[in-house]
Amino acid sequence: MGNLIKTILFIFALQFCYAQQVKSQYPSVIFTGKDTLVCFTTQQAKQMAIWNEQKKECTELRKQDNQKISQLEKIITTQTGIISNLENEIVQHKENVEDKEKLISVCEDEKKSLTKEIKKQKRGKWIAIVGGLGGVFLTTLIATL
Repeated sequence: MGNLIKTILFIFALQFCYAQQVKSQYPSVIFTGKDTLVCFTTQQAKQMAIWNEQKKECTELRKQDNQKISQLEKIITTQTGIISNLENEIVQHKENVEDKEKLISVCEDEKKSLTKEIKKQKRGKWIAIVGGLGGVFLTTLIATL
């Protein structure tokens, strides 16, 4: 029984080693003089060709993506500058509106002051006219008497 177990284990070990050797047959390396050749199965070569084409496509797409990213970053920078300028214009506009309202208030105050002054001057003028006419009337009255 002991020999049978040893024999079965030996057969399994040989089978395992053979399986590893079959798996590692390809790609195989062949040395010819100064050159080294790497040999693949047709299936492996086809898969490598597919990978190579996919890599080329990915590289080209990556270049295009990097160009688009660069363009978009330029656009973002430009738009950020425009937004900043517009925000500055909004602040300036608000300041202008506040200044305008202050000026309107000052103008209304001056208008009220001028209106009062005009009324005073009109009263003074009428007083002067009435006083002058009264003086002329009195003078004529005194002169005629």
